[in-house]
Amino acid sequence: MDKSEIIKKVSLFILENNSMRAKELIQSQYPHKHISIDKRSYSLEEKMGQFLRDGFIDRYTGKRLVNPGVLKIITHYFPEEFPYDTHWKMTKTHMAYWELIPTIDHIFPIAQGGVDAPSNWSTTSMKNNSVKSNYSLEELNWELHPRGNLNDWDGLTKFLIDLVSRDKDLIKDSYIENWYKVSIKLCYAPFKKDIFAFAKKWSEKFSDKNISYIELVDRYMAEDCKSLNFNMDCGNSFWELYGKAVYDSDTLTPIINQINDIPLLGSAIYSRWRYFNHWAYDPSSILEEKNRKWFLLALNRLMELTNQ
Repeated sequence: MDKSEIIKKVSLFILENNSMRAKELIQSQYPHKHISIDKRSYSLEEKMGQFLRDGFIDRYTGKRLVNPGVLKIITHYFPEEFPYDTHWKMTKTHMAYWELIPTIDHIFPIAQGGVDAPSNWSTTSMKNNSVKSNYSLEELNWELHPRGNLNDWDGLTKFLIDLVSRDKDLIKDSYIENWYKVSIKLCYAPFKKDIFAFAKKWSEKFSDKNISYIELVDRYMAEDCKSLNFNMDCGNSFWELYGKAVYDSDTLTPIINQINDIPLLGSAIYSRWRYFNHWAYDPSSILEEKNRKWFLLALNRLMELTNQ
């Protein structure tokens, strides 16, 4: 029976002062279901893990979503044009935060008996999460779209990492810092074995006293660095944090164990190598003890960070 018809009949029974029939109809045709709701908040890691599994795609529309840290970076640079309010007031927050920031939703609502487990999680925008509320997909006539492919779209997560690596002042904003850290942790996890293999390979080369400088300055390191998404920024990002440790092994030695940023360190190695490959008056100077020491310090630290 159509639900509106049930309400109509209940109303008629009330008009007829027949409360018994009204109760019986509600109980048999439209009963209230007593449901125990098990709802909790999610850690940033759980959220990011789900967004990555879904390829930063809104599973209810198929549209692309964006890593929250990227939007906050835009607000950092353009607060008037791209405003953000800590309480998410729609009058004070750019609509992009509602339309493009992902969140976890329950495909089958907890309020209707759905379980709070990854098998019942989906990624959707803050806006669609609000619209869906406690309704099922069937009730809204929505469908569940396929997961995205991170190779095609990663929610601009690599942009977030690059932007923060270029401007470390950004992590003074805890919102940006938190999304940056979880992005580094989860996005680089699948590549840790590759990065470890890279660091081990080149550490062995720089340790080889009989190696030709040509093998060290040839294009092979550049190819390896590019495949791991390390950036060649002339060491600017590393310099901003660690000064002349970007090229001086004696300065790098006491602070090397403080460096935990994998892409930053990888990019510093790439940039330092590029100096000898492209700008050095004498490329063979890469074999000098102080230069070998710098690369070995950086590469061995990279091995430590990825050997987990």
